[in-house]
Amino acid sequence: MRYLCLKRARTPRSPGFTLIELLVVVAVIALLLSILLPALGMARRISKRTVCGCNLRQIGIALSVYADEHNDWYPTAEKGPRGDVDEPNELNWWENRDLLRYLALLPNPQGPSVVTCPSDQEPDKCVDLHSGTTRPKGCWVSYAANTASFGMRRLGAKRGRRRDQVKRPAQAMAFCDAVRDEHAPHVVGWQGCVNQNVAPRHNDRAQLLYLDSHGDLFDPNDLPAGPDAWKEPFWANDPCFPQP
Repeated sequence: MRYLCLKRARTPRSPGFTLIELLVVVAVIALLLSILLPALGMARRISKRTVCGCNLRQIGIALSVYADEHNDWYPTAEKGPRGDVDEPNELNWWENRDLLRYLALLPNPQGPSVVTCPSDQEPDKCVDLHSGTTRPKGCWVSYAANTASFGMRRLGAKRGRRRDQVKRPAQAMAFCDAVRDEHAPHVVGWQGCVNQNVAPRHNDRAQLLYLDSHGDLFDPNDLPAGPDAWKEPFWANDPCFPQP
């Protein structure tokens, strides 16, 4: 006689994790996030700084093209002839149609553009001065020009400055990260003018563009200041340039 042996069926194990397994997974995820998030944040900041530097270099190229096409004259960076902040002056860099065209800002783009730093949380909404209104333009401005590099108003002149008047362009600031100053929008200058609107957006440093089109980072606390600061090559005001 043959006996049929029946094996007892095993009860299948219920799917899922134990509490200890879940805690281990959560701990591993938390550890990975603590390692990766700072690295991702640093990569994001470096990316924004790189884009900002590229923007400034494009501005430098546009300035060079402008000077080539205008007999070595730069655009200016000054208020209107009467000294009003919001008075139109078509030679100013932010209103100069030729420079805006070289920067691909005509017709006015909407939102960020080559004059917008990606680290700027509140870029200046430039206004349309030519229309006689304060209607916001499309471009959002994050940079300001060094007034001395672009002439300012010297003895009533509004023409700006010639490229060959800057003896050391590799040391002369052209543009930098900045915020709007209500008394002198879109410009920075030495003490006695405007130097408080430089914006250290990149790890407590600001990006700058020199007149020879190379860029760098600098600490705003290191800006040459004082009554004789205009003599510094940084401000591009060589003593041979007429002073008011």
